[in-house]
Amino acid sequence: MASELSKKEIQKITNTLVCLAKGTEGYRLKVHQQNGVIAEGLVDKVDGYMNYDMRNVRIQLPNGSIENLDQMLINSRKIKYIEIPKEMNIKRTMENQLRVFNKPVQKYLGKKGTSNLMQKLKRIDDDADDNDDNDDDDDNNNKK
Repeated sequence: MASELSKKEIQKITNTLVCLAKGTEGYRLKVHQQNGVIAEGLVDKVDGYMNYDMRNVRIQLPNGSIENLDQMLINSRKIKYIEIPKEMNIKRTMENQLRVFNKPVQKYLGKKGTSNLMQKLKRIDDDADDNDDNDDDDDNNNKK
């Protein structure tokens, strides 16, 4: 998987939210485009530049008409937003994608090699734990 990607793509995946987009591979989702077209289909592949390759696509044109396509490639510059499936755990998906690319990240960024994004995720997780502790303290104070 990582071998077919360039160094630049791996860097983008491990240091931006492209890792979340990459984690949508295999899911059926809706991609809203800048021109008003909505494409719903199964994500085959997402490259390091966030270009989506989808199959069994149902597109809704701005005028409301619907067409079916066997395959569709959506350029990242044309994407307005993506509807993430409700069953997808965003944080876990990002962590899994960063683990997939861990070896190349260490190879390209040196032996210390945890990406900035992984460090940010850890801080978010630590902050969430701190907030949970504070909520527990508040609950204990309210019981007294």
